[in-house]
Amino acid sequence: MIFIKVGIESAKITDINRQILKEVTFTQWLLESARGRSELAVNANNFAGLKWRVPNMKGFAEPLKIKVTSELEEVEFCNFQDIDAFSQNFCNT
Repeated sequence: MIFIKVGIESAKITDINRQILKEVTFTQWLLESARGRSELAVNANNFAGLKWRVPNMKGFAEPLKIKVTSELEEVEFCNFQDIDAFSQNFCNT
């Protein structure tokens, strides 16, 4: 479970806490992706602004070099095949 990897005991994560965490995460993704209208969200199904990292991202995303307003030059971001590929890797933890 992802919480253990970041040093949080799984016993401290209740169903209520988990639901709140999902809601906060979803809200952040709405902001990050301009409510799903950002170029990164539209072209790469990347609603969280996740940058491409080897080897961490291999197997569930592909790199996409793109220029976004928050960066001075093109950067490799994660390009997800579809919304399900994005969400299954982050919403089921």
